[in-house]
Amino acid sequence: MKHFSNLFSLLFILLIFIITFTSCKTVFRGADKPPKFTVSLNSRQVPLGSIEMQRDKRFTTSGLVKEVADIIYFPEEDAVCVKYRSDFFNYHLFFDVTGRDLFLKSLERYMAAYENRDLPNNNKKTGNQYGSAEGYLIWQEFKLTKRYTGNMNMETGYLFKKSLPYFVLIQNTAVFEDPMNKERNGASQLVTLHFTRAQAQELAAFFDRELLRTHSVPRVIREGLTVDFDEY
Repeated sequence: MKHFSNLFSLLFILLIFIITFTSCKTVFRGADKPPKFTVSLNSRQVPLGSIEMQRDKRFTTSGLVKEVADIIYFPEEDAVCVKYRSDFFNYHLFFDVTGRDLFLKSLERYMAAYENRDLPNNNKKTGNQYGSAEGYLIWQEFKLTKRYTGNMNMETGYLFKKSLPYFVLIQNTAVFEDPMNKERNGASQLVTLHFTRAQAQELAAFFDRELLRTHSVPRVIREGLTVDFDEY
């Protein structure tokens, strides 16, 4: 009888160990997984300037239409936003440090290939050949309509339009899933942004780390303003 009691105790201890180990392993796995990159429009915003770029015409088989985009820095999330309107939607396209590095390194490769005239005209293979990174997208049709958010994949490369090369950023589809009502789910359009070399360099200038570091400091400190009293 004592033998069975000892065996039962041993099995009970083994069961507790297995449950504890499994629980800890699950916790560690969750801790190892980095959080998704997100941005809130309620965060502090620093307008940096504006750029020009092109996108595909929606209702024709070819051709580009020019867009003007506002560039905004969100210091709390260390995110740079390209805000623009495409057809009926307003987009806030966000770049974290990984996305910005992808853009800068890809542009460097494109510039070198352009100078060396090493840009094969094969639009089926070149649109995403420089790599990809995760971005964050907020899109909305009108001010009073539903605002959608979601992560999506950004890809860089180049494409030809009427025998002219453009550096491109492909803004792939983002999916919004409403946890309460599936009928409220939404998906963004795939948008390909085209840049001339000068236009791409203008955007790259807003990704400069020293520039962003300056704007990450509160204005009262950055400009040496006194906050303790007002001189009269």
